[in-house]
Amino acid sequence: MHDGFRGAAPPGSLTCLPEDLLLLGARLRDERIKQPSYLAYALAGAVLAEHLLAGVIRLDGKYVQATGLPVPAGHPALEYALEGLPPTVWSSRGATLSTCLHRIRRRNRPQPYLDSLVAAGLLRRDETRFLGLIPVTTHTLTDPSTRASRVARIDATLASPSSAHPRDLALTTLAATVDLTNRLHPTRPDSATRHLLRSLVRADPVSSAVSTSIRRAQESHTAS
Repeated sequence: MHDGFRGAAPPGSLTCLPEDLLLLGARLRDERIKQPSYLAYALAGAVLAEHLLAGVIRLDGKYVQATGLPVPAGHPALEYALEGLPPTVWSSRGATLSTCLHRIRRRNRPQPYLDSLVAAGLLRRDETRFLGLIPVTTHTLTDPSTRASRVARIDATLASPSSAHPRDLALTTLAATVDLTNRLHPTRPDSATRHLLRSLVRADPVSSAVSTSIRRAQESHTAS
């Protein structure tokens, strides 16, 4: 839950962007959270987006700079991830967006956000053992409407991007970078919607940088 970041959220939104991405990963068939490949990249982008929305940092072209505003009291994981930014962010030099994403990704983990969602009653944690030996932890929605409300926010954003709340636009484009937008409904979005999503991702500096980082990671993996 984002607490001190709430001023940057639309009415009725009580979760931060990393939590929203995890909730969107709930499978339709059993409501169990499935983290997509390269989710860590999107979560790093979500952390940056949260602090941009809160006014703690700003973008100057491809550079990230601190604004001098204090970090609002909020999710400890958001604050911890921000501490990993290069020191130049707090100077006039700033730091490149790609560098900031990389530094945050190294510190940012899904677990604190999952723990927060469990504590809020939005997820249920189940612990079992595979073959009676290997511990397995799963997280499942306690109410299907939790996912549905976030899907509705994305649907509304795609219906009218120009009037969308910045938080909903960020959620939509970040979800698209890891193909979560292809799994929101029983059928895949049509070609016009997919084209719109690609355009929105390219137009958003953070999501565009996330998409580029994922593509480079995929190319590196293929080459190796």
